[in-house]
Amino acid sequence: AIPLWSFKIAKLFQKKTVVFGCGLGPLKNPKYVKAVQQILALSDEIKLRDSKSVEYAKSTLGINRNDIINSGDSAADYISTIAKHYEHLDKKPVLACFLREWTNEYQGDLSNEEFILNREKFEKNLATTIKEICQIHHLTPSFYSMHTFVVGNDDRDFYRRFLKKYFSNDEYYLHNKNANIETTVHAMKTSSINLCMRFHSVLFASTLDTNFLAIDYTNGGKITGFLTDASALDKMISLQSIADNDTAAINNWINNSKIQ
Repeated sequence: AIPLWSFKIAKLFQKKTVVFGCGLGPLKNPKYVKAVQQILALSDEIKLRDSKSVEYAKSTLGINRNDIINSGDSAADYISTIAKHYEHLDKKPVLACFLREWTNEYQGDLSNEEFILNREKFEKNLATTIKEICQIHHLTPSFYSMHTFVVGNDDRDFYRRFLKKYFSNDEYYLHNKNANIETTVHAMKTSSINLCMRFHSVLFASTLDTNFLAIDYTNGGKITGFLTDASALDKMISLQSIADNDTAAINNWINNSKIQ
């Protein structure tokens, strides 16, 4: 509602309005679909962060304009700019994990009971997969947060629960401090493999040209959109494949993390 109100007020005062670097969808609630349609209709310029969002705006939301462009995510420009400061770092025998809790706004068509059961299966199989990757490559799992605000779920709260339940007898490292870009980039550039679940961890790892694997918890949303444009869908597995313990898919995915 706040962006919609802002755009309406801007138009009243004849100000220029721009949607810049945003992703779109998936949108389920008709109220939100209508709100996004109105925001785009009120925009003088529309610059979306992936080609899938551009197509979604045109085909699904019916925004019939030829000036909608794929601008990419501006975070990639910034990471590319600072990457040169991290070029000559030595690799360490570490699997750097950038995970997040799978929260109910992504449960899709699952009932609450089905979602809770599915989340438990996902977390259990994810822990097993992390241990398998570390065993194959002789790595130590290290866990980093990319979101440490209370609103939006502090990643550290998830890690403490996840690690206590599944890694109490295993060696691991948990970075307990607040998230910041420099720590994230340094961790990614020095690790042997990066396991990414947060959207911007996928963007960072790809932009930094690291050895990474991605988990799509968005049901074909922003992570799929980004990796499609980056021609790196082979680095991705769906959250559901891990929850279902799809051995073939998991093994094929892990094989894409071979250390050179």
